[in-house]
Amino acid sequence: MLAGNDPAEAVRVLEEGLRAARERGAASAIAALAKNAAAVCYTVGSLELSARYYEEAQASSPSDATLWLASGDARLAMGQKDSAKHDYAQALALARQSDDSEMADLAEVAAAKVDGHESSHGSE
Repeated sequence: MLAGNDPAEAVRVLEEGLRAARERGAASAIAALAKNAAAVCYTVGSLELSARYYEEAQASSPSDATLWLASGDARLAMGQKDSAKHDYAQALALARQSDDSEMADLAEVAAAKVDGHESSHGSE
């Protein structure tokens, strides 16, 4: 159990769960646990670790557009504009494929953020 509001403890517990899920080959559990670990890491500013957890989640659940959108946010926060654009484009494609207009709108807005950064700050 978690004591208090300690992000490092949360990641430790999630990592324990991930180890067990990896041993079992439980793709859906890996995706869920890695996604949560990525979100915690992103929140506390551990962007590289966040991106690695998103990659693991994407490998286990490649058709989940929310993973690609969140990964794009982490990549953009790290200044990896080309990678962010790729992730947002993947999120958009998956959203359109599943007729998820809300997710498609979010992915388009996110991609526009990258374009806005490029026009004012240069490219990756």
